[in-house]
Amino acid sequence: MRFANLPDARSALVVLVPEAEPMVGALRERFDPSAKVGVPAHVTVLFPFVPPEQWSDAVMAAVADAIRGVDAFDFRLSKVGRFPATAYLVPEPAAPFVALTQRVVERFPGHAPYGGAHADIIPPTSPRFE
Repeated sequence: MRFANLPDARSALVVLVPEAEPMVGALRERFDPSAKVGVPAHVTVLFPFVPPEQWSDAVMAAVADAIRGVDAFDFRLSKVGRFPATAYLVPEPAAPFVALTQRVVERFPGHAPYGGAHADIIPPTSPRFE
């Protein structure tokens, strides 16, 4: 999905979780700004990422290369986590998502998770209730 035409558009790498949408869709529509622009339920791998206007086939190939060899894994969303102003669903186990983030950041070192605002990598899941 590309939203480069939106004001202040930023990009993210996410793992889509369509199975969660029936359970959280109404809450996401109400509280999650990303839902209002069409972003489905997801687990965030890296945000912010390359500005939308800089996305290219080369960027997509580099992302694919960074995560090549990562096997599919199961996870569950069974509890709610909190940041000071945000609630989110906690993916368990979180380790595979953290590993994805680390692999992408290794390839794109100028894109720290959440702009470097947090010391730890915490893979929040939509919905975000702000």
